[in-house]
Amino acid sequence: MPWPSRCPSGVAVGRVGDVINGEHHGPASTFFLAVQNTNPDAAVPSNAIAYHSGGLYEVLLASVIFAIVWPSRRRLMARPLRAVFTVLALFSVGRFAMFFVRSDSPDAALGLSSTQWTSLALLVIALIGLVLTRNVSSRGRPAPDVMSFGPNPRNGPPR
Repeated sequence: MPWPSRCPSGVAVGRVGDVINGEHHGPASTFFLAVQNTNPDAAVPSNAIAYHSGGLYEVLLASVIFAIVWPSRRRLMARPLRAVFTVLALFSVGRFAMFFVRSDSPDAALGLSSTQWTSLALLVIALIGLVLTRNVSSRGRPAPDVMSFGPNPRNGPPR
């Protein structure tokens, strides 16, 4: 089973600690997913206010990606590089959107944070990778279902 299909679950579990300790908080909020860390040692400006929780959003994002990728894990096992690029593309789109709410990265240019620019760059890389690995099996050869050489035993000789 390819590790990329399990990677989002590891990210989700790993980010639980960020939710607990208040790391990666955004602006104060009354949004229903805002988190108020009452521990005096939490990494938030004030324990009396709820903040957007980047850690919680990462848990949710990784859980959604896991729910998308896990059902297709058997199909992705034949093409692990496609699985890597698929997970990378999903994370980059999710993190790009998430950083409009979560603001613990400074703006870099055109109103986007450095994290959003990184997400866009990773999305481009992932899309190029998906195109380049479109017809490649796990052994680096064209996948059997896309080979057009010689007769096809399922359909008879080529016309």
